[in-house]
Amino acid sequence: MPKPPYLITAALALLAVAAACLDRRPPVEESVRLGEHVKGAPKSFPAPDEAVHLIYWEKWNNFEGEAMQACVNAFNAHSEEAWLWGHPERIEGAADRSAAPPRPGHVNARRWAKYADATYRQGFLSPDGRRIHVHMLSVSQVNKKTRLAVSGGNPPDVAGLWSRDVPVFAQYNAALPLDDWIARDGPDPAEYHKCYWDMCVYEGRTWALLTTPATIALHWNKELFAAAGLDPERPPRTLEELDEFNAKLTKRDAQGRIMQMGFLPTEPGWWNYAWGNWFGGRHVSDDGRTILCDTQPWLDAYAWLNRMADFYGRSEVKAFQGAMGNFDSPENGFISGKVAMVIQGVWMANFIRNYNPSMSWGAAPFPAPAAAPGNPVTIAQADVLIVPRDCPHPEEAWRFVRFVNSRDEPNDPDAEIDGMEILCLGQGKHSPFKTATRAFLQDHPHERLQVFVDLAASRHAIIEPLMPMWEEYRRACISSFEELWTKGHLEGHGPADVLSRLKARMQPKLDREWEKLDRLRAR
Repeated sequence: MPKPPYLITAALALLAVAAACLDRRPPVEESVRLGEHVKGAPKSFPAPDEAVHLIYWEKWNNFEGEAMQACVNAFNAHSEEAWLWGHPERIEGAADRSAAPPRPGHVNARRWAKYADATYRQGFLSPDGRRIHVHMLSVSQVNKKTRLAVSGGNPPDVAGLWSRDVPVFAQYNAALPLDDWIARDGPDPAEYHKCYWDMCVYEGRTWALLTTPATIALHWNKELFAAAGLDPERPPRTLEELDEFNAKLTKRDAQGRIMQMGFLPTEPGWWNYAWGNWFGGRHVSDDGRTILCDTQPWLDAYAWLNRMADFYGRSEVKAFQGAMGNFDSPENGFISGKVAMVIQGVWMANFIRNYNPSMSWGAAPFPAPAAAPGNPVTIAQADVLIVPRDCPHPEEAWRFVRFVNSRDEPNDPDAEIDGMEILCLGQGKHSPFKTATRAFLQDHPHERLQVFVDLAASRHAIIEPLMPMWEEYRRACISSFEELWTKGHLEGHGPADVLSRLKARMQPKLDREWEKLDRLRAR
């Protein structure tokens, strides 16, 4: 999607100075570009003797990678600005423009004046006063490769992971705890929605900080609602209402083949491990040692899923879904109008805007059963940054991580898009912070962003459990769901059968994992 002008400005890391500079810095006119006035400015990035170069591994590419690169560029620009503040001799009007890196734009007087604060300025420099320059590399399977790199003694300075990786890196001592840095420099955990901060903490220590967050919600097609005689502005508020709406929205041809569905749990099917959460269920006990998949909330959830599969007919579902296109395509089931309701994340607006911009749609909390203990329920997820153990430049790496977990003053009407807000804006997501700048909220392209912000603030925003072998257990839950979805009408494959086998298979593995971790801790 087209990037707003201010994001382009931030992404290109603009440099300039405005107003009369303080101390012994030469006065310059407002909006003069520092990039045109840097004596001996490098052609690409600072030389090794003038900068600490950080290697940052990240999983993203395409527009998500571009948004993170814009954040990286902004940090690099801040670092150069902070360095130039302390080196006024490097600013002069006679520098050759062709010798400087391209910086179309300027930094306003408000931003430039911040560097007079030595603490603020030092946050962008190495302890010995050099610039910090971050190089982001897109790396597939970044979690596995980072663990291998730590084991081999050659990790990157920063790694971008998923929140579910935090317990693994903590348990195996593959990341540095951040608590001492946080105590010194911030941020304050109270600034964040609790669900997101909790993802970064394992057994009382903070092992990561956040990049982009997400909550998931019901998305509905208003035109299909109206065509079915439903109020297009009113989504289902309970799971029982969703079933009623589903019956009205589902269409079949004369041969009984499904032509349109109201709601399909397997579209896209990314949270098939989590259906019990809407019924009040939890994956594990508070201490993380007992699997709870055979408790009543999960039995109720699987019974509901089994009834839905029976309603559609399992072979009919398979044929219908086989005719749909990939998620990231115009033939996406929801975007193409084949499925009227879908459970999706805050990012879905990006794909609707790309493939069907005229679509009339809404977003609301995905409904829980009327008798469920909590509503609204959502699954909260996030991407995170860690500082790998034994990385070459831990202090400088922390300063970059801290910048990503910052934003301009939300209460200042002149606040700029900076830090976290550059990234979240570029990816079309909300911020993990409870508050945001006016510019971020006004210019954000997501018209229904507040739905996802409110879900993040819900007491029933559920995060993936911080437990050993969570990824293996999550995959096992998905396999159990698939068994029920395809064979639940057969004897021996009903909800109780499937869930009891899941518990019998995974509890001994979890017990062994805890035994291993307990031995490691006892050393």
